[in-house]
Amino acid sequence: MKDIDYAQTYSSMSDGELAQLVSEGRDSLNDDAVQALNTELEKRGLTDDVLAQEYPMSKPTPPVQSNAPRRAQQRLSIEDFRLLRPWQIVVIGLALVSTITFTILRQREAKQDQLYRTVVTSIDTTESGAAFKSLLRIEADTCASWS
Repeated sequence: MKDIDYAQTYSSMSDGELAQLVSEGRDSLNDDAVQALNTELEKRGLTDDVLAQEYPMSKPTPPVQSNAPRRAQQRLSIEDFRLLRPWQIVVIGLALVSTITFTILRQREAKQDQLYRTVVTSIDTTESGAAFKSLLRIEADTCASWS
């Protein structure tokens, strides 16, 4: 690990930077850094009080909690939608239509599978007859739609 030369670092800093370092607190520095900082301040004839008067540090105010970032994000997403090119809108529309179509066809197929299972498992019952008629009706509707 590289040793840090605190004395050289602090000697290259401006008075304002040293004031900032002092305002943040010496307790955040290790012993070597505190000693080098104190030595540099003595060389320059500066004290904590003088630095505080010459370089008043304003404490950062905590950010106000609001919905502004979320609103900005919402505006950004609406603007992104407006920036879509026509071909991108067509692709999104086709994807949506194909997904809905596939879902409808899959549900219809699942219903037909259930009716077929009913016909096969409960032969010669009223339930089987009703399921068979439903299958015939679905098939007839399918044939009628194709022609």
